[in-house]
Formats: sequence, structure tokens, C-alpha cells
Amino acid sequence: MHVNSQKINTMKNILVPTDFGETSKNAISFAAEIAKHINAKIHLLHSFHIPVTTVESGAILLENELNILEKANTTSLNNLISDLKTHFPSTEFVGIQNEGFLIDCIKELTETTEFEYLVMGTQGDEGMSKLLFGSNTASIVGEISVPILVVPDTTSYSEIKKIAYATDFSAADFQTIKKTIQFAQLFNAELIILHSASADSKHFSSEQNEFQKMVLDYSKLIDNQNISFEFLIQDNFENQITDYALENEVDLIVLVTKKRNFIEKLFHHSHTKNLTMKTSTPLLVYNS
Repeated sequence: MHVNSQKINTMKNILVPTDFGETSKNAISFAAEIAKHINAKIHLLHSFHIPVTTVESGAILLENELNILEKANTTSLNNLISDLKTHFPSTEFVGIQNEGFLIDCIKELTETTEFEYLVMGTQGDEGMSKLLFGSNTASIVGEISVPILVVPDTTSYSEIKKIAYATDFSAADFQTIKKTIQFAQLFNAELIILHSASADSKHFSSEQNEFQKMVLDYSKLIDNQNISFEFLIQDNFENQITDYALENEVDLIVLVTKKRNFIEKLFHHSHTKNLTMKTSTPLLVYNS
């Protein structure tokens, strides 16, 4: 695989859970496009769960069922990889099947293998909210250090040209912004750093100005100056950022998990707009 001089030459890893459905295939396509830019191998994880029984005859039946499932999953993974190779011939795909709950399988894999991203598809109007804050996946966001890229099933991959990063100018944000600057550079994408304030605020504070200077100094250091700051004057930042994303054709929103309440509000089903970011814009979540 040819990777230009601006891209990372060391082989990376991306993890994508799959149930062989269209939603997960869409997420895999996103992952494959990102893999081209960071020189990554894609690990396709299929998990399955069989209830445990204490009855000996039942255990034998379950063992037989397990063998049948494993063979079927192997065939499905091989067929999926063969199909993907026709669309992404330069990308390496590896199939993994684990018996167990998806959340547990993801945690186990991320503890033993270093992944750049976990890419997960989401389905339906409430899919993003359920994925991030359902009883199972909420534990992933809080417990694994791997950045999670959430891909709505209504969104087909297009070139990432504009990225918006929502910040409160905290010290923890600076390290994540540095990573986002590097990510944007891989795609030659514009990066807009957004901050909200109450309606009576008209200027950045001295601390916020200093934060901006640190970001701009770093961007100059790595020769990526396609960065701007915007001050969103609105009490309800959740609505403001959805409006901003739609009006400015943002391709990716980046957030940090410490903004958990913000993200929950952002994807709450009570938003009444016909089109909202939750069904059209991918979300990259970093763990602070």
C-alpha cells in the first residue's frame, strides 16, 4: 500500500464489529476509507452468545450448536472479506469470531491489541443515542481508551473535508485537539474549533485566547494551519451545533467523553428538526 509522506507508515489496526447486516457494512466502508489514510488493517469482529445450561444433555446440544454456528460464522466472515476486497483491494481485512457478549468481546480485544479506532454503525432515528448510552455500550465509552467512530446507517462515506471539534477549552481538550489536528491533516480537511457561551458573552476570555494560541502554535509546528475558531453565542449549544453542522456541511463531529451530558442532550430524540446531526453526521468520541 502506498502512503504519502504526510501519512503514518506503521501499520495500524481498526476494529469494526459486524453482524453481517447493512448497517455494519456501512460502518466497515467508513473504516476502510480511513484505513487508506492511516495505513491500517481492519479487524472484523463477529460475536455470538449461547445460553449456558447445567443439564448434561443440554450441554451436548449446545456444543453441537456452537460448532454449527462457528462454521457458519467462518463462512460469513470469509464471504464478507472476499466482497470487501473487490471494493478495497489494498486494504487488509482479518475476521474474528468470539463467543460472548459484544461488549465483553470488544473490551477483551482492546486490552490485548492496540487499535486506532473502534468503528460502530448505528441504525434508526434513536440509534445514536441507544448506541452511546444504552445499558451495554455506555460502559464501552467509559472504560476503553480507543476512540469510537459512530457511523449512522443513513450516511454513505464521502471525502472528509470539514471537521468540527466542540470544546470547553479545558486542559484535557488540548491533547485531543492535537490528535484531531493530525487526523484532519491526513484528509487535508478544514478544522473548526467550536465553543459555546451564554448570549451575554461577546468575547473570548484571556484564558481562552491563550488556549487558542497554544493550538495555533501546535498547528504551525506540524504545518497544518487550516484551523479556525468560532464562538457560538447561544444558551443551548446542543441545538446550535446541530444547526451549525447542517448549515456548514460538516463531515465529522469530534467530542470527548467528559462531555457526557452534552452528548446525551445532543442526540436526544426530543429534537424536532426533520434532519438532525444524529442521523446524518458521523461522530468521533475520544475518552478523556
